[in-house]
Amino acid sequence: IVITRQSDYKAPDGVIIVNNLEDALDAARNDKQPFIIGGGEIYKQAMPIVDKLEITRVHASFKNADTFFPEIDDSKWQEVSRTTHDADEKHAYAFSFITYLRK
Repeated sequence: IVITRQSDYKAPDGVIIVNNLEDALDAARNDKQPFIIGGGEIYKQAMPIVDKLEITRVHASFKNADTFFPEIDDSKWQEVSRTTHDADEKHAYAFSFITYLRK
């Protein structure tokens, strides 16, 4: 399921095209564990309705970055797991996989 504002967006066969998050959630209603995968505005819209966050946090700053995940409010979210990986020959930057559950 792809959310887009582009009226002429062409997708491969089998891809469902919608114009907003509500329609995407309706199209995914039979999926037992749907995932919402960005961008920034979609994440912002989804934060009030999701109960679990699966985050990959890259431990670096990027000068030209223009899209960001919304702030995770510690009063609403509890970190339940974290796995950290150092930079290595396959990964230019250290990163962590973090799971949060809504309190």
